[in-house]
Amino acid sequence: KKEKEFFFFFSSRRRHTRYISVTGVQTCALPILTSKNEEEYITQIWGIMKTNLDIRYGVNKFDSLVESLETKKWDCDNSAFLVFDIAKELGLKVEIIEVHGHVLIGTTNYFFETTAGKHYPISELSKHYPVIYLRSSKPGEIINISYFNKGNYFFKLGRPKEAIDQFNKVL
Repeated sequence: KKEKEFFFFFSSRRRHTRYISVTGVQTCALPILTSKNEEEYITQIWGIMKTNLDIRYGVNKFDSLVESLETKKWDCDNSAFLVFDIAKELGLKVEIIEVHGHVLIGTTNYFFETTAGKHYPISELSKHYPVIYLRSSKPGEIINISYFNKGNYFFKLGRPKEAIDQFNKVL
């Protein structure tokens, strides 16, 4: 049986909100990050996001994270980028992994499917995805995934000028 280690810290603060039904003091608890619990940490980040942002998935057609937040429609790269940014800010060593038609999150020990909310050992990555296009933590390389996906979307719509504009941003 696998034992789980959790360390909690508690924070309480008064939070101002524009929603009339939400008032009072908010208390939150997250486990302290250790190398033994990175999968739980990412899973909790994802669970909080999915619950609070009412995430629904669609095809790669959204221009930006802002549009995904406004429409509540997400694709794999936007959700992976948001989990990546949050995890990185919290001190977790993460990378974006791009495979054919999909974007994942990678850590030292696991890779995460944000569209399914599941994680697998990193040693199984090539079994699930034999061709890996990119593994990176560099912002300049990661943003190119969005430009490339948007270019492909415009190309499929028969809008070559917009597709070329997006592909040129990759270069």
